[in-house]
Amino acid sequence: MYPNAHIKILKRSVNLVPADDSIPSPPRSPSPPPQPPPLPLTLAQRMRQSQSQSQMPTDRPKRRDYGPRRRRESLDALLDGLSSWDLLHIRSRFIDGSVRLDGFAGLSELPPEVFAYIIPHLDLQDVLSCYLVSKDWREAWMQGAVASALCSRFFPGLLELYHNDVPDRNQLFRATAQQYMRKLYVKRSFIAWDVGWSSDIFTNAEDPPASRQLGNLREVNFGFGPLTVHYSSGKLAWQPDNCHVIVDDLYTRERSRFSFGMDFISGRPLQLQAVTDSLVVLATSLPQHQSRHRTTTDNGQTITVFHLQFRQSRNVVLPGKFAHCYAQGDTVAFVTRQGHVIMWGWSDTAYELNVDHEQHFFEREGWESDLGGIPGIVFHPTDTDVVYAAWLHSALQPDPLIHIVVVIKFERGKPVKRFESSISHPEYHRDPTTRYSCPAMRLTLTAQKMDNYGGYALGIVQLVLDRGNAPWADKQAKPYTDWLCVTFNVLTETFLHIKYESRRRPNPAQARHFDLCAWEDQLVISWFDEYLVSQGYSHGLEWLQPVPIGDGPSRCAHTSKVSKSIIRQQVEVEDYMSDHGFGRRIFMDKDFFIATTGQGFMLISFNESMDLPGLATRDENGKVARCKNPPPATEGEDIEPPRMSASWDTRKVTSLVRIALDKFPENQLDQPGW
Repeated sequence: MYPNAHIKILKRSVNLVPADDSIPSPPRSPSPPPQPPPLPLTLAQRMRQSQSQSQMPTDRPKRRDYGPRRRRESLDALLDGLSSWDLLHIRSRFIDGSVRLDGFAGLSELPPEVFAYIIPHLDLQDVLSCYLVSKDWREAWMQGAVASALCSRFFPGLLELYHNDVPDRNQLFRATAQQYMRKLYVKRSFIAWDVGWSSDIFTNAEDPPASRQLGNLREVNFGFGPLTVHYSSGKLAWQPDNCHVIVDDLYTRERSRFSFGMDFISGRPLQLQAVTDSLVVLATSLPQHQSRHRTTTDNGQTITVFHLQFRQSRNVVLPGKFAHCYAQGDTVAFVTRQGHVIMWGWSDTAYELNVDHEQHFFEREGWESDLGGIPGIVFHPTDTDVVYAAWLHSALQPDPLIHIVVVIKFERGKPVKRFESSISHPEYHRDPTTRYSCPAMRLTLTAQKMDNYGGYALGIVQLVLDRGNAPWADKQAKPYTDWLCVTFNVLTETFLHIKYESRRRPNPAQARHFDLCAWEDQLVISWFDEYLVSQGYSHGLEWLQPVPIGDGPSRCAHTSKVSKSIIRQQVEVEDYMSDHGFGRRIFMDKDFFIATTGQGFMLISFNESMDLPGLATRDENGKVARCKNPPPATEGEDIEPPRMSASWDTRKVTSLVRIALDKFPENQLDQPGW
């Protein structure tokens, strides 16, 4: 079987084959060397492995993975055993970027286009908080494109004010935002009316002529008299009698005094109408009708304008009787009762707005012109040749709209563009069959400046509902959104509606507000009505709280949640004015809040670095005692202010009737308003 016997013997010697002649078994493979334990898989390998296993079909039920939960439990146990210093150290490592999270895109890596979708869902306070998260977050929000989106969202018209030529837009946004959020009344004072040539606070640079001395008459009290007061750009102008107008500068503490006794002697007394940083405007007041109890006066056609710097005066004769005027800088817009609008400038020629252009002044079928067709005028902040005129119209049934605000843009007197915004309510429409009944809508055409970047409050609307015997002020009651401010920005040429809520009920409905003032998102009302006083209702100041309109991108960016400290200070001022003097005329700008009374005016400053005139509340070291009400003013001598003719009434009351929601047009639910 084996031809070579020596080979057989050799194989037996090495035990490769059995001793017998049976078939040999296959040779054994050498045992492998010991292998080291496998390395743990990385996170990416485990993710790929789990993904491949999830794609493989299997009939067995999947086992629940307790790994992440156990890891979280282990981390929680680790964190519980760390001290406060250890936790602060870990937090600092994340903040300075020493610990990075792989696989996630940081905020700094997002393109600016993504921020455009994030910003509309944030409040202004949320954006300012993002700057404080980390260095990377701060750099992400400081990008030029992101800062431009922030300015356009929260401060419309701010970039257009500088013609989009702003080197550092982030710095512009942050400075404006910090000023916007500054609503704490850090300094408060009360200044009494002082009719002297100079007072303890305001100094007249000129020496008083002997013929203009008023004797020892200094501090006065006008009581319930209708004192005429106007304010603009730190200038507070008031008329104590028929022969003088006093202008006090709140910044420089200077006093200017203008006398016009000869006009009063000649039978055409002048009445203060407006003040700017350079002009004082007065209109003639002529007796029209004398009755047994009172004399009804009417404004004439002659206007007298004083220049504060040049100390000169000029007369302007209007084509009709004076109704109202609006002023800015050295430009005045005069509106007559016939609807004429005359633009006049101290260093410019006068011209009339063309209000008969059919292309821009057409009215829809069924519309009615309100307030006698008298418009409100707003100015462009940088272009003196551009003005905007706002008219109020009413819609009749079956039109579900209640009011329409129409704005026309004029360039050197010629109409070039038209805008409009409607006011409606999902539960009410206009009732032309009744008048001055509840429910009703009250609209005041204000046309007043409300910020420093082109915003104007065109109209303020109040919805008056008959709520039975509801109390005048109930702090425990749920607030109702009964106020609406219709704003228009002349730089972006867009409308914006801001809602406000109030706990104070004007019940009965005959009670009307005395004055309104809107600045940014603040709306302040002074309640002083003869019916309120006679019936014993409360009167004084009231701050309304803004509420957002819409969700997401449609939300009003000017509404932010008011802190409790600000609300507490507002209540303190309201109580102070109720105890020491009822507020009548109110004014507000970026530096001051002014509430006038018969004894004087309360002056409040938002600027911490500004030296407030007449500040009497100081501590033992002589430093300003902040956030405290001043002591009441001393009682002055009682005098009666001049009884002048009232300006053109810009308030409109519209009776409403309730309708069923199922009958309300679906497309009308998206209209601006309530």
